[in-house]
Amino acid sequence: MKTILKVVPIAAALALSGMASAADFEKQVEARQAYMEVLGYNMGILGAMARGKMDYDADLASAAANNLKYAAMMNNGSMWPAGSDMDALGDKTEAKADLWKNFSQAAGYLDDLKKGSETLASAAGNGLDELRKNIGAVGDACGGCHKKFKED
Repeated sequence: MKTILKVVPIAAALALSGMASAADFEKQVEARQAYMEVLGYNMGILGAMARGKMDYDADLASAAANNLKYAAMMNNGSMWPAGSDMDALGDKTEAKADLWKNFSQAAGYLDDLKKGSETLASAAGNGLDELRKNIGAVGDACGGCHKKFKED
């Protein structure tokens, strides 16, 4: 009976600490999901133009590409605390735990996104051919990171 009285509070504390972790990271996960939505929204505009599913509009292309550039430049490290992965938080996130084990590789994808979006921002308003020629590097950066570190 003494053992049960010792084990039950410990088990309860562990269960509650798991719930506290999920709650502790709620704002960070929400912020990074919103960040990804902004990136995806702007890439969607540019991708639709590049694929001919939307008429090319130089001003809109330039604005969307600049939005990507500025988002990529954002210091958002606080959105990615260790322990805010899907192993710890379940279906609250799609970020794999491998991201934190390979953070330097993920940072490399972010660097690629920064470089690609800077180039795209300078080219996207200069015609559909320039948009098409320069969108690939941004897509590769996003896709590479998602394939490696995001659960679909």
